[in-house]
Amino acid sequence: MPTADDPFAALGLPVGASEADIRAAYRKLSLKLHPDKARDVTPEVASARFHAIQTAYEALQDPVYRAKAASIAEAERKKNERRGAYDGNRKRMAEELEREEREGLKKRKDVKDREERLRRLKEEGKRLTEELLRSNASSSMPSTPDPKGAGGEASSEQVLEQREDEDGVEPALGPLDKTVKLRFPSHQQSLLAGSSASSASSESLRTPLASAMSRRFGKIEAIRFLPPKASKRHPERIPNEATALVSFAGLEDAMKAVDLGGQMNAANPNDEQTRILEDVHIGWATAGKGNDGEPPAARFRRSRRAREQAAPPRGANGQYARGESLPPPDGPTPEDAATYEANTLARLMSMS
Repeated sequence: MPTADDPFAALGLPVGASEADIRAAYRKLSLKLHPDKARDVTPEVASARFHAIQTAYEALQDPVYRAKAASIAEAERKKNERRGAYDGNRKRMAEELEREEREGLKKRKDVKDREERLRRLKEEGKRLTEELLRSNASSSMPSTPDPKGAGGEASSEQVLEQREDEDGVEPALGPLDKTVKLRFPSHQQSLLAGSSASSASSESLRTPLASAMSRRFGKIEAIRFLPPKASKRHPERIPNEATALVSFAGLEDAMKAVDLGGQMNAANPNDEQTRILEDVHIGWATAGKGNDGEPPAARFRRSRRAREQAAPPRGANGQYARGESLPPPDGPTPEDAATYEANTLARLMSMS
């Protein structure tokens, strides 16, 4: 039996070569690889190489062995093909797995970077809001005695109400007192923002949202569309809600926007250009958990209106019916003060 695994391969022949082909191949190789003519290798290597082709030639002279060797070689070839295909599939699967791992790693990194950016934006917005609120509080709340009851310190609302009752002075407007926050479905942002992709006020004031808000409520000074806030549980999902900040020129316009928009009635059913506000909710810009964010000046005006509506009707001479005493004026305006003093003097003279 030959020592070579494949005698056909040893003679450089294809599997199933004829006897004539075998003799011709052997004759050619024996002349080329004879140890006496081999100069490129050592004598030991040349002898072993020549012995291999001799063994293969002698084995293939037997027709039975030649057929068996051809069958074995063919089976080995198919086995190698299957192994190659398997290795190819395994290599392809390994490459796909590596690619998926790289994509997954990149996706997780992108999500983490996005969460970090949103966290920094949220912290920065919170810090700016707190600074504005502190500035507003320091500028609009003059120092007053700290009213305390039997139960302890009074709340800020109680302090504000006491100050209103004492002097009737409307608090000064803070930097965010005329600013409201709009919340709307995120898929409507392109409709509300129009073709403007800029966050500059000059660009935002030409958006469909600015046009609808000004037609519905009054003159607008600035609009800013805020980046959507991603969900903490599912940061990969597109946020369902988008927000924008709108600053009005007047406090009354901002109050009207909050009153109607807080009840989802921002759109005017008789004005087609305001129909885009149907799904818009409007609240105060400084609103938070458990706090509607209503500015002190807006609360003062609502309280004053409530007192005016609750007061009995006045007569033609400015006095209240049935001789009721006049209430103190709502604000320290000269006209109100003069009217109050004149009415008081008239009452004193009539009693003397």
